[in-house]
Amino acid sequence: MKTLIAAYSGVLRGTGSSLLSALQDLPSAPWPSRSKVEKQLQVISVLQWVISFLMLGAACTVLLMYIFCTDCWLIAAMYIAWLIFDWNTPKEGGRRSSWVRNWTVWTYFRDYFPIRLIKTHNLLPSRNYIFGYHPHGILCFGAFCNFGTEATGFSKKFPGIRPSLATLAGNFRMPVLRDYLMSGGICPVNRNSIDYILSRNGTGNAVVIVVGGAAESLNSAPGMNCVTLKNRKGFVKVALQQGADLVPVYSFGENEAYKQLIFEEGSWWRLAQRRLQKLLGVAPCLFHGSGLFSQDSWGLVPYCKPITTIVGEPITVPKIEEPSQEEVDQYHTMYLSSLTKLFDKYKARFGLKDSDVLHIEKAEQRRAGVGLPLLKCAVEFLFVEFLNLAQWLCSGMSNLRYWPRSLGGERWNLNIGSLPPHLLLQSPLRLLTLHLQNNNHINDSKGAAGPVRVSSSRILALRLPTPPASTSTLAHDYKHKSAANTRTGTERRAGPVRDWKGRAKLHRPEPQSQGRRGNAVAQLA
Repeated sequence: MKTLIAAYSGVLRGTGSSLLSALQDLPSAPWPSRSKVEKQLQVISVLQWVISFLMLGAACTVLLMYIFCTDCWLIAAMYIAWLIFDWNTPKEGGRRSSWVRNWTVWTYFRDYFPIRLIKTHNLLPSRNYIFGYHPHGILCFGAFCNFGTEATGFSKKFPGIRPSLATLAGNFRMPVLRDYLMSGGICPVNRNSIDYILSRNGTGNAVVIVVGGAAESLNSAPGMNCVTLKNRKGFVKVALQQGADLVPVYSFGENEAYKQLIFEEGSWWRLAQRRLQKLLGVAPCLFHGSGLFSQDSWGLVPYCKPITTIVGEPITVPKIEEPSQEEVDQYHTMYLSSLTKLFDKYKARFGLKDSDVLHIEKAEQRRAGVGLPLLKCAVEFLFVEFLNLAQWLCSGMSNLRYWPRSLGGERWNLNIGSLPPHLLLQSPLRLLTLHLQNNNHINDSKGAAGPVRVSSSRILALRLPTPPASTSTLAHDYKHKSAANTRTGTERRAGPVRDWKGRAKLHRPEPQSQGRRGNAVAQLA
């Protein structure tokens, strides 16, 4: 600044000093170099995918439920209506977007590791294929970048082939996350989805299945070359039934992305991991990467290790609608042999020793009676309760003559924390609907006009001592008991009357019809 002032004063005095020469004397600004900027963009692109895959579904579910409880509930209701209408789309081939698959962010994602895709044989567009991807790693970076985006040029290397990466079906029950995954051509890894892609979507389809799954991720660590494949034969049976060729795919460096604490087989911690993996459907891995600004710190950012994906030679598979166990075992053995040859052929070129061997392990069989994973049950339960509330809002408004405050009505606050636990499991929303319908019936019988005034104190006054046998029994008993109690008593509501903001109102006597309704709820307590 002093240099600029001196130059300006020199110009005024006519000394010949110029402002340009003064600027040249200033020290250069410490701008970051182009390489550093690109590196930070690469880190951000990878981190956004990690956070999206791990947290986006749960965060959007909580946000949607919160919006539903505010004056902007109509936005959430419209999205839920769209979700119901679009519920089966992931099972029917999904909804891929070429624009999303060609985002520039995936180029930075690819260059961070970097990730490469190597083609060894041509694939005919007149056939369908099932790619077996190995190993699983922690978050399948190579599988997503190669087959969920166009960053590595899959469509150019395999013209006429449409890849569909199969992942956990529970991800497609999460709002917003399901649309994010489908835009990249990702589908649920279940029988209905795979059959639809291979049978009703023409030819030139390639379903990419990470065969090892969650069980294989427990053995993912730097220097490990283990695949869980010995007793995984379901994908071979599907290939025989659909006449789809089997293609082994191996990614060198997939296990190098994260460091994981691996417990010994038979230890208590290992047994706990196995049990949680069976209950939740995902493996509880204890892993870490590098920090956001330093490679020496711990964080969720994966390590910069190259990942090279090799697409092997396809195995021609005939179409057999009812394959025998001997035929499934035969082609499964052929697949194991082809995968082992692919690993041995390219291992020396990508940092492994000639003495390294691919270990093919056997996955633990699930015990009978385990049922659906706990995560799936919890998501489905929350979704059903959400649909109950949406159905009540769509169909019960006109019957109850009640509208939200944003539309001119009175707003009510529901607190179900004091209700017994068995009522929460049955459905607190059904109890609320029944309670409002009962009040509406009494109001109509007495000839009262105007909307039904719903008070949170009346809702909290509901008590049932024992759990009913079923929801229908609960509704039947509560309805008849409420009707019987409305015929006696003229008690007034106790306590101050409060508005929707919780402010106390002046007490005023109620008419006879209002007193009977308050007496009915009070006797149920």
